[in-house]
Formats: sequence, structure tokens, C-alpha cells
Amino acid sequence: MHAYLYRTWAPLDLPGAHLLRPDPANAAVYRCLAENLRHSEPTFIMLPGVNSLYQWAERPRPTGFNVGFNFGFLSGAEQQTIVEVARRCKPIALVLNKDLMFFWSRGRFQPSGPLVEFAKAECRSAGSVRGYHLMCLNSEPLPALTYCATLKGEIPNDSSRITITLPSRIGKVAAVSIRNLEGPELPRKLLPLQTDVAVRNGRGMAGDGWKFTVPNPEPNITADTLDRFMVQVWNEAGEWVADLPFARLPDERRDHPLSSP
Repeated sequence: MHAYLYRTWAPLDLPGAHLLRPDPANAAVYRCLAENLRHSEPTFIMLPGVNSLYQWAERPRPTGFNVGFNFGFLSGAEQQTIVEVARRCKPIALVLNKDLMFFWSRGRFQPSGPLVEFAKAECRSAGSVRGYHLMCLNSEPLPALTYCATLKGEIPNDSSRITITLPSRIGKVAAVSIRNLEGPELPRKLLPLQTDVAVRNGRGMAGDGWKFTVPNPEPNITADTLDRFMVQVWNEAGEWVADLPFARLPDERRDHPLSSP
């Protein structure tokens, strides 16, 4: 079974991970994270530490303290050194995953310290992808995420349209399809693109790109079910171009990612 999956799944094809073949859903998330972090200057920080992301996004590590359990293994002074770097990082300063924090702490204590306080007091989410929050400094404008799909209706709380954002280097895109990650892989139904808008790099942007919209063909795709689906992108020759995860955009009515349930 493992050999079959390795032959079937596409290589992750990120720096240092050309032989790694995760399942398509996780591969889409990792590519999305790497693309959105590639333009962060001078770098970004992770809470907790996922050091592979620095190589995949081709960004330098903020310090030499490269441990996953960075909010528990590092002293307050060591954490503060990381925080001082993060305060200069734009447009994405911090990648936060609350589930991974729970994994490291085993739920036995409430995470605390300079890294956690920095996330709570100085950062806000620009959007999240399957539990990974891409966060910017409160003093900076919210950056627009790329290499992802989002729901965008004509009216508030409507989910009648899907917006796809891609970096310009992807090339010409002709159509998209929707894949249900919890069901069998069915023959694709191509959806023609209805709009084609160039997005130029600027303040708060993650790089040059293209933005497309299509009608939402799946009534089951709602704000609560985004993790069950992804968008597949195809070129004019009918060749696969990319798998895009759905991103949850900021909603000021929601609490901070580190707020207690």
C-alpha cells in the first residue's frame, strides 16, 4: 500500500523535499504556506517551531534556537530573542498552529511565555489554512493570501462563489475543478473561469498574482466544511497545474486564535 501511494501521489517539489510525497491534502497546505511565506522579510517565526517551513519557503531561520517545542524548551530570554526578530517581519510575521501547541504540551499545561504573549498581544490573523494561521503585526495592513481558494458570496454569509488566487509564475490557467477529500476521486468537472484580474505586488501583498472567480458548484462547501475540499487547477492543455486548499479569511467577529474556547 505504501509503495502504491508513493507512486500515485505527486512529489511535494519544494526546496529540500523533492522526494517527499505527502497525501494531496497536506501537500496543498504545505505549498500554500511556503508560497505565502516566501516574500516575508527578513523572515518569519513559527509557534510552535516547524523548521521545515523555513527551507520550503527559502527564508532564513530567525535564530539558532531550532526546536519544535519552542514555547517550552526555550528560556524566556531565548524566546525574547525570537520575538525581537519577529517584530521586524513583514508581511507575515508569525505562523501559529494551536493544535500543534496542544500536541507538544499534551494538554497538561497552558502555553505561556514571550512567544505566546507576542502572538496574543502583537499579531492578528490574515487567514488560516487547515489550522495554520498566517499572522501579521497589528501595526501592519492585512496581507492578501495567495496560492489558495476562498469562499466569497455576493452578500454577507453567502457562499455562492469561489475565489482562486495564484502567483503569476504559475502561468496560464484555463479551468478549475473541485475535489472532495473525504470521498472517492470522481471524474473531474471543469469549471470555466469567470473573471481574470491581475494582482500586483504592493504594500500588504505577498507577490504578483492572478485572481479568478467561479460559481460554487457544491452546496456542501460552506465556511464550516472548507477542510473537506480543495480546488484543482488545470491549464489549456488539460494538464494539472496545482491543488489549492481553502483558506479561512479573517473575521473580526471571531476571537483570537489563542483565545480560550
